[in-house]
Amino acid sequence: IKYSRRGTSPTLPPLKSEHFKPCQEKDLAYCLNDGECFVIETLSGPHKHCRCKEGFQGIRCDQFLPKTDSILSDPSELTFMFHIQKRY
Repeated sequence: IKYSRRGTSPTLPPLKSEHFKPCQEKDLAYCLNDGECFVIETLSGPHKHCRCKEGFQGIRCDQFLPKTDSILSDPSELTFMFHIQKRY
Protein backbone atom coordinates (compact mmCIF):
# COMPACT_ATOMS: atom_id res chain seq x y z
CA ILE A 1 0.00 0.00 0.00
CA LYS A 2 1.30 3.42 -0.94
CA TYR A 3 0.19 6.68 0.56
CA SER A 4 -0.73 9.59 -1.67
CA ARG A 5 1.20 12.85 -1.43
CA ARG A 6 -1.97 14.85 -0.79
CA GLY A 7 -2.80 13.22 2.51
CA THR A 8 -2.74 10.06 4.51
CA SER A 9 -5.33 8.08 2.54
CA PRO A 10 -3.82 4.93 1.03
CA THR A 11 -3.55 4.36 -2.70
CA LEU A 12 -4.13 0.69 -3.42
CA PRO A 13 -2.10 -0.96 -6.17
CA PRO A 14 -4.03 -2.06 -9.27
CA LEU A 15 -5.33 -5.62 -9.22
CA LYS A 16 -2.86 -7.84 -11.07
CA SER A 17 -3.11 -11.42 -12.23
CA GLU A 18 -0.55 -12.44 -9.60
CA HIS A 19 -3.34 -12.09 -7.02
CA PHE A 20 -5.32 -14.85 -8.76
CA LYS A 21 -3.70 -18.27 -8.56
CA PRO A 22 -4.94 -21.75 -9.48
CA CYS A 23 -6.02 -23.95 -6.58
CA GLN A 24 -3.65 -26.57 -5.28
CA GLU A 25 -4.12 -30.15 -6.47
CA LYS A 26 -5.84 -31.13 -3.20
CA ASP A 27 -8.48 -28.38 -3.67
CA LEU A 28 -9.37 -28.99 -7.33
CA ALA A 29 -12.62 -30.73 -6.33
CA TYR A 30 -13.76 -27.61 -4.41
CA CYS A 31 -15.72 -26.38 -7.46
CA LEU A 32 -18.51 -28.64 -8.64
CA ASN A 33 -19.86 -29.32 -12.15
CA ASP A 34 -16.48 -28.83 -13.82
CA GLY A 35 -16.03 -25.31 -12.40
CA GLU A 36 -12.53 -23.80 -12.34
CA CYS A 37 -11.03 -23.31 -8.88
CA PHE A 38 -8.77 -20.34 -8.18
CA VAL A 39 -7.38 -18.61 -5.09
CA ILE A 40 -7.40 -14.89 -4.38
CA GLU A 41 -4.60 -13.74 -2.09
CA THR A 42 -5.78 -11.09 0.38
CA LEU A 43 -4.36 -9.52 3.51
CA SER A 44 -6.45 -11.92 5.60
CA GLY A 45 -5.11 -14.93 3.69
CA PRO A 46 -6.01 -16.99 0.62
CA HIS A 47 -9.67 -17.46 -0.35
CA LYS A 48 -10.95 -20.12 -2.79
CA HIS A 49 -13.39 -19.09 -5.52
CA CYS A 50 -14.93 -20.76 -8.56
CA ARG A 51 -15.45 -19.76 -12.17
CA CYS A 52 -18.54 -21.71 -13.19
CA LYS A 53 -19.21 -23.32 -16.54
CA GLU A 54 -22.22 -22.14 -18.52
CA GLY A 55 -25.41 -23.43 -16.95
CA PHE A 56 -24.21 -23.32 -13.33
CA GLN A 57 -23.88 -20.69 -10.62
CA GLY A 58 -23.27 -20.41 -6.89
CA ILE A 59 -20.25 -20.18 -4.65
CA ARG A 60 -19.16 -23.70 -5.64
CA CYS A 61 -21.03 -23.94 -8.97
CA ASP A 62 -23.60 -26.14 -7.25
CA GLN A 63 -26.77 -24.48 -8.58
CA PHE A 64 -28.20 -25.36 -11.99
CA LEU A 65 -29.05 -22.30 -14.07
CA PRO A 66 -31.50 -23.10 -16.89
CA LYS A 67 -31.00 -21.35 -20.20
CA THR A 68 -33.46 -18.52 -20.68
CA ASP A 69 -34.37 -19.65 -24.19
CA SER A 70 -35.63 -22.96 -22.78
CA ILE A 71 -38.22 -21.23 -20.61
CA LEU A 72 -41.63 -20.77 -22.24
CA SER A 73 -42.27 -17.14 -23.06
CA ASP A 74 -46.01 -17.51 -23.69
CA PRO A 75 -47.92 -18.18 -20.42
CA SER A 76 -50.92 -19.54 -22.37
CA GLU A 77 -48.78 -22.44 -23.60
CA LEU A 78 -47.89 -23.26 -20.02
CA THR A 79 -51.57 -23.13 -18.94
CA PHE A 80 -52.55 -25.39 -21.83
CA MET A 81 -49.87 -27.91 -20.92
CA PHE A 82 -50.94 -27.81 -17.27
CA HIS A 83 -54.58 -28.57 -18.13
CA ILE A 84 -53.64 -31.51 -20.35
CA GLN A 85 -51.44 -33.02 -17.66
CA LYS A 86 -54.04 -32.38 -14.97
CA ARG A 87 -56.75 -34.38 -16.79
CA TYR A 88 -54.65 -37.51 -16.92
